[in-house]
Amino acid sequence: MLEAVMKPEDVIDQLRAFGLRLFIGEDGIVHGKFRQSGQHVTLEMRPVIDQLQLMNNDVADLLRREEEYVGMHAEQVISEIGPRVQSGEVELVGKLIYHKGSALCDLIVRRKAAPA
Repeated sequence: MLEAVMKPEDVIDQLRAFGLRLFIGEDGIVHGKFRQSGQHVTLEMRPVIDQLQLMNNDVADLLRREEEYVGMHAEQVISEIGPRVQSGEVELVGKLIYHKGSALCDLIVRRKAAPA
């Protein structure tokens, strides 16, 4: 049975949900590393990894347009990132994570693709 072809955004989202940190190697190929040691690729992950291999260039393009912000104050997020999201310059990828103890935020945004 043929599986539906996924969009590159969905491939990235699912691999991150499995606990993989994605990066682009010097060879231009997208690689993944588990955030926690001791994890292994499961049968559930295999179809998504196969999709990644098929659309490596599209996934790599999306990853190159991402900007990760770690440890920003909420005021900074609102004043610096908020207007960029509202104007449509960038889109929020995943969730904004607020760390209650330190009152800092982590988030990932992706620049919009240049018009063709």
